Amino acid sequence: MRDMVNSACGSRPSVIVMSSCYSGQFVAPLQGDNRIVMTASRPDRTSFGCGELDHYTFFDDCFLRALPMAGDFPGLGGLAQQCVAAREQQMKATPPSEPQVMWGRM
Repeated sequence: MRDMVNSACGSRPSVIVMSSCYSGQFVAPLQGDNRIVMTASRPDRTSFGCGELDHYTFFDDCFLRALPMAGDFPGLGGLAQQCVAAREQQMKATPPSEPQVMWGRM
């Protein structure tokens, strides 16, 4: 993943959003001064809302709902994190996925 993103984006400012279980494992390899990385879970956790009846995962739904309210990408990440945490608590989904947000000095 790191090589693919580095090849495609180089040093250009980039926003990478990863929605999958265990996606937090990609934060460290992808981080950089010119990047924002948001993932649906920490490196050692699953993400929730992947059922047959779910239209979006919890993270995807929260991310999309937060878009119109966020003033910037770090704010978007924070809103998505709060939404996912509330949804997981409501559904008693454990352990919590703890979406990750990392931003460089863009």
